[in-house]
Amino acid sequence: PIGFITAATPMAVEAWGSFLLAWIIRFAILKLGGAITVRTKLLPFASGMVFGTVAAYMLFGLVKAYLYYFHPSSLRFYMQF
Repeated sequence: PIGFITAATPMAVEAWGSFLLAWIIRFAILKLGGAITVRTKLLPFASGMVFGTVAAYMLFGLVKAYLYYFHPSSLRFYMQF
């Protein structure tokens, strides 16, 4: 379903490999372990990855804000999106 949402956006060009890898992993776990394994093992793992990513971005944002406001001369890196 995520492919239908992102198909008309520029994000699809950049993220199709990640979507394909996620689909392959889910398909393999579904075939090897069944639906119970997907629900009990794969979904908590994926949720943890999402929350970990959000926490890392928040920590990086706090460090960058601290350096920007209190040590502006030490800030020598730029984020490019």
